[in-house]
Amino acid sequence: MIREARPEDAPALIELERLCPEMGRAAVRIDLRVDHFGLASRYPGSRGYVALADDGSAIIGTVFSSVAPTQLNGRLLPAAYLFSLRVHPSYRRRGVASTLIAHACERALVEVGALTAWAAIVEGNDASLQTAERSGFVRIRDLRAKILLGGLACPDTLSILGRIGACPDTLPIIRRIGAWPHLATRPASLSDLPALADASNRFHARHNFWRPKTSQRLQTELETLRRSPRDIEVALTTEGTALAAASALEVARIARLRLVGLRGLPNLVNRLLSPLFGLFPLNALLVHHYFSPPDQPAVGAALIQALHRRYLPPSWAAIIVVDPLDPVSNALDLLWGISGRVHLVVKGDESIDRSRPSYLP
Repeated sequence: MIREARPEDAPALIELERLCPEMGRAAVRIDLRVDHFGLASRYPGSRGYVALADDGSAIIGTVFSSVAPTQLNGRLLPAAYLFSLRVHPSYRRRGVASTLIAHACERALVEVGALTAWAAIVEGNDASLQTAERSGFVRIRDLRAKILLGGLACPDTLSILGRIGACPDTLPIIRRIGAWPHLATRPASLSDLPALADASNRFHARHNFWRPKTSQRLQTELETLRRSPRDIEVALTTEGTALAAASALEVARIARLRLVGLRGLPNLVNRLLSPLFGLFPLNALLVHHYFSPPDQPAVGAALIQALHRRYLPPSWAAIIVVDPLDPVSNALDLLWGISGRVHLVVKGDESIDRSRPSYLP
């Protein structure tokens, strides 16, 4: 049986989250500090659905859906973004996930006529990818994920490494970083949000899956994740106008993350190392770009670095996910880090123009 999630379900959903580590190359357990409904409200038109055990006594699965006007091939159409799909380990391989997905898509179609749904799946989460494909989703793009590691992403550190004899592969990166122009940056304020929303809408005008922003929407997204406009860094021209902007989220504000396993290691080794992994909580910094000059990738890279430096050392690793066709992707080429992928899957009658960059909420 499937029904809409209710506020009183929050404790059961938190427990379900704890039992279902985020899978990928690394398995990460998520202990939320805020409930699912608060997190979901950062997306417009969001609601959750839960699957119940046969006797109706327990929640065995959940999925959340955000339904809102979405850019698809240059038009605004109703579409559903699916996220937070979880199934209790004891009830997997019984069709629970597929049923939840089908229900969420059906409600989006019946209520607002949404013919398109999409989701993002971390590379290595093969079970979720297979479930999505069985549910009629097609993998249309691999988004680019990059993890920037501490001070090694900062120009000053790289310059020092170059002077003391870094490896030859690193030297071209050092030269390019050393040539960056000096940028003035500052935290945003509440009064900046209208201009940031307008600039972000113009920057993403050709992106698929973009939802147009308003200043109120930006403020809601920030407050939901326990942030403020000061978590947005703005790069300024010499005249003082905004040239680029990006925001940061310290994951520790909303959840405690702990590594529980690494893909590639035998199960026995992971079980033996799991207590050791748990001693080191993860406090990654999630970087989200609003806009950046497409023809000046160094500006975008410098802004990401400036934002990362604000949150060092607690957030030693920063993560940013972009489409390879997004202009910001060129900025990532100038930053040292570990690369990965996020699979973008889509279901619907709308044929997606793959020459357009895609946006991940």
